[in-house]
Amino acid sequence: MNDITSFFFSPPGEKDEKCGPDCPLRRTGFDPSTPILYSENKLPASRRPMATPEKEGQEPSIRMPLNNTKTIIQCDFDSTIIAEDISFMILDAFADSIWRDFLEEYRAGRMPVGDFNSRSFTMVKADEKTLLDYILVQSGVKIRPGFIELLDYCAGKGFDFVVVSNGLSFYIEAILKNAGLKNIEVHAAETQFSPGGLKVQYIGPDGQEIQDGFKQTYTELFLGRGYRIVYIGDGYSDIIPASHAHHIFARDDLLAHCRQQQIDCFPFDDLHDVVRGLKQLSAV
Repeated sequence: MNDITSFFFSPPGEKDEKCGPDCPLRRTGFDPSTPILYSENKLPASRRPMATPEKEGQEPSIRMPLNNTKTIIQCDFDSTIIAEDISFMILDAFADSIWRDFLEEYRAGRMPVGDFNSRSFTMVKADEKTLLDYILVQSGVKIRPGFIELLDYCAGKGFDFVVVSNGLSFYIEAILKNAGLKNIEVHAAETQFSPGGLKVQYIGPDGQEIQDGFKQTYTELFLGRGYRIVYIGDGYSDIIPASHAHHIFARDDLLAHCRQQQIDCFPFDDLHDVVRGLKQLSAV
């Protein structure tokens, strides 16, 4: 179990001791001993206990309604909107296998995501056309079922929808365009193509480069604007930003974390499940 995973899966009383001054989580501003204040005085998801369903399969009942609130859906992309992780597919196909060593360093909290991407993607020498052909034609990447219905539901309810991803903007935008989807706000890593390899950078809302905590930066921005945040994600990089949200839809690693920490969340398989969950929240 790596340093960060060990921290998250520790009993609450041990967190302050484990997350000392040199803890990698503190690079993102995370402080387990300091309460996070919200405009509506609601606790973040990480501070809320999960309601215990009365019967197997019944959804938790502790919910804060979405009606009459300024709501934004912050959604991950890789392994969430689509089933695959495109960044990893690109690296497996076009980079040296050492990128997996960099991945382990990142997951252990010893390498920020910006450094991981910089070291890994500089090994990818293919041009944009070659990569998009690999993603869109050869790999046959498809949008997860229910995504269009999710967008339609959000539009009908007046919810803002934004993709915030540690993936690369060039393929996210291409996949959405290929699916006939336009005018979706996307925040992801910017990519410059060159024969020497890809240059990948995360640029924050203030126009400055971010090495770590990219997703969390946007979560905090939306909170500062008075939004109630619904977070949809799947992975390790979603744990901290999701902990700031009012509602969580989770699968895979994020779902395992929520269950271990008894954090209230909606599990989802496809995005139809998310729509059903949003309807439940709106009906409260």
